[in-house]
Amino acid sequence: MQNPRPDEPPAPERSDFFEPLRAATGSVVSLASGVGKRVLAHGAGLALAGCSLFVSGGGYTAAAFAGIYVGLICLFPRNDGGTARWAFPTATGLAQTALLLLLGLPWEAAPAWGGAQTWCQRFLQKKGRMGWEFSVLPALCAALGLALVSLKGGMASLWPLASFLPILPLGYALDQAYAAKSRRAAPSGGTSPASAALEAHRGSVSLLRSKKSGLATEMQPVLHSLCDTADSILGCMSRDAENFAPGDAFLSRYLPAAHQMADEYARLGREGRGVRPVDDALARCSDLLLRLEKAFAAEHAQ
Repeated sequence: MQNPRPDEPPAPERSDFFEPLRAATGSVVSLASGVGKRVLAHGAGLALAGCSLFVSGGGYTAAAFAGIYVGLICLFPRNDGGTARWAFPTATGLAQTALLLLLGLPWEAAPAWGGAQTWCQRFLQKKGRMGWEFSVLPALCAALGLALVSLKGGMASLWPLASFLPILPLGYALDQAYAAKSRRAAPSGGTSPASAALEAHRGSVSLLRSKKSGLATEMQPVLHSLCDTADSILGCMSRDAENFAPGDAFLSRYLPAAHQMADEYARLGREGRGVRPVDDALARCSDLLLRLEKAFAAEHAQ
């Protein structure tokens, strides 16, 4: 193939109509990965609790089994968003478990308290946006209740709270100090590659907003919502350095897909509705834009 002459503009890259479909599929893969990790956590919790029951020769109660199982589920590390902050809840829960064991709490009851500490730390860290984490809360409360009853000490059985309550604000304070340090290191200006990437993404979102008029009336709010969410992701990236890398990777992949769908929708609209192939293609574009909007919302929620 002959090389283009220097005075000729480079040939435009061919658009890949299936890129938005792959983008939407990426959110499904992410969901499946999240489900798989939770299945792994539950499987590990059941296996370890069962092994403990076997080693003890069946010499402890169902309350102890439940406490070990639920505690291990909560202590299972979650590397949310690819940042280092996931370590704080897990480390605090392990410290809580170790401290209670040193203070003489039966080994089969300590994991429930450690798991509760980890769950509360994640709740504070995520400001209540826990998603599926709330599903384990009833079982955790039940396990703690059974553990307290098994101690048979009346009000004295509440003594593990004496260590639980001080560790809770201490762990949260360490997490917030780390987050504040990350925010101070976040890219906010200048000509660094990170700042250039932020500006490029902001320009891309602004251009995407301008394409709203090319969409049908019912699809314009979808694109508007997608752009608003993209701006929120950019805000998180600029405030916290740990959010920059995952946010940059997401926007670099999915913003071009959104542009492509908006352009394709506008092109099909100019061809005229009422023709079966055009209407079918418009319906596919609409579906992919809706999926992209959900993918952006899911990314921001993390």
